Amino acid sequence: MQTTPMLTVAIGPETDRPTWYWVGFNLARELTKYFNVRIFHHREPPVGDVILALKEPLHWSGEADPAAPPVIYFLADYFLEEDQMLSSAFLRQCSALAVHSVQLQELASRVHPHVYLVDHDDKYVLPEPAEFREKGHVLWVGFSDYLAVLRDWLVEHPLPYPLVVLTDRPGRVSLPGSVEQLRWTPARQYEYMRTAKGAIDIKGSCFNQRMKPAEKAQTFIASGIPTACNL
Repeated sequence: MQTTPMLTVAIGPETDRPTWYWVGFNLARELTKYFNVRIFHHREPPVGDVILALKEPLHWSGEADPAAPPVIYFLADYFLEEDQMLSSAFLRQCSALAVHSVQLQELASRVHPHVYLVDHDDKYVLPEPAEFREKGHVLWVGFSDYLAVLRDWLVEHPLPYPLVVLTDRPGRVSLPGSVEQLRWTPARQYEYMRTAKGAIDIKGSCFNQRMKPAEKAQTFIASGIPTACNL
């Protein structure tokens, strides 16, 4: 009895960055249920029947090879400016685009006819809702590139409670008030979510921040944690 061989899906590039840990690895693990999955690294030629490129565009020059495998590109928050995204030749060479927010889907549809909305998974939701606490810390979780946004917001809105910041590079930016910066790990996020009085999700006004989904706020709310975010 003949069986149909499984497609090989190449996904990457694997990097030591939050996007890979939050999205890439989880996606690769889920896809192993249905496909042969190969993870490729930065500037390594991906090999597969289909290529899933996450955040980092592949380095193509000239016209795309018609014989090359189709590429599905997950935009994440790579593009810093709207014009940079709209003028990208790489996006037009892809077979399809995947995005995490409705705003980005609408904009990317001006570049490509095949744009699909993939909801951001809430992989760090607490298994049981957290208990309400009269006292305790407020939690912020995010990439260190956005600590400056948090700093500017805290200057205008001092918190009456201690703030715990979980990030990839704690101390990269000095924050005002009673703040403890710690290196993010999944276990540490669970620990501080369980004991938080509340949480905040602060986004900036730049292009890639406006295009991001509110995945942290979604995670906090789904975990039963009182949550606030800026407009």
